Amino acid sequence: MATKYLDYQGLQRYNQKVKETFLEETNLKINQVKRNGTTVQPIEKVVDIQVPIKTSDLVNDSGFITDEQVNQKIANISDFKEKFVQELPPTGEAKTIYFVPKSGCGNDVKDEYMWVEDKWEFLGSRVGVVEVEAISNDEIDALFN
Repeated sequence: MATKYLDYQGLQRYNQKVKETFLEETNLKINQVKRNGTTVQPIEKVVDIQVPIKTSDLVNDSGFITDEQVNQKIANISDFKEKFVQELPPTGEAKTIYFVPKSGCGNDVKDEYMWVEDKWEFLGSRVGVVEVEAISNDEIDALFN
């Protein structure tokens, strides 16, 4: 069975149902608008809260690195090796990725390992493709019945 997702039309339908079910029935009114705990006063019946829409509008206070920095770090990795083995040896070599056959098909027929701090570290495996289909309007309507 395919994994369901909410496409744009479904999102519009869901938004409409939420408004019909919650806002119009309860006649909600907003008494106060705050941004980070500070009251924002309307000017000519408008409240305009500026929200960053680009990462360049934000302050990088967590030290995240840019694509350019990532690419530079990758370019600096020049001494990694790869070894294709039938099974992992008792110990490994530093800066070497070991490829071990596994049962699989297509592009995912090997597991990848590295020898890190005197033990084998499993690097990962490819996850299969997930089939998805949009949630229908009838399914959205059923959520509100």
